[in-house]
Amino acid sequence: MTMKRIVTLMLLAVITLGARADYNSARESCDEVTPDVLVPLQEDVKADTSDEVCLAPDKPAQYPGGEVAMMRWIAANLRYPPVACENKIQGRVVLQIEISATGEVDKVNVIRAAAPDLNAEAVRVAKKMKGWVPGTYNGRPVRTKMNLPITFKL
Repeated sequence: MTMKRIVTLMLLAVITLGARADYNSARESCDEVTPDVLVPLQEDVKADTSDEVCLAPDKPAQYPGGEVAMMRWIAANLRYPPVACENKIQGRVVLQIEISATGEVDKVNVIRAAAPDLNAEAVRVAKKMKGWVPGTYNGRPVRTKMNLPITFKL
């Protein structure tokens, strides 16, 4: 064996043993870590009854049965306004609805309007929706907003 190879092998052995010693000492120091603050678990989760809207909930509000069930419910309860039907008026109304921490639809605003009759019918149907699963933030039910498009098509 050449001297170059012997020196290289010795260096590798020293590096390996040194790394192993560093790993063991780091592992021992990790075992000694204790948390600075202990946070008790909350037993009872109460709904947030404030009027503040959570704009970034962990989980958004959801209609029971999901989006498909919501669209079916809207289709079953939506009545095309007679004047709009006679005049062949179609359009898409986009609503912004607020769902309270108890799952009620509290506020309904038209953010993209169509014809006045279509807007009024969309608002009527949205206010009639019951039993939402409220959005949550940090495990607590909170007031949330969502956009709800409703299309009127003949």
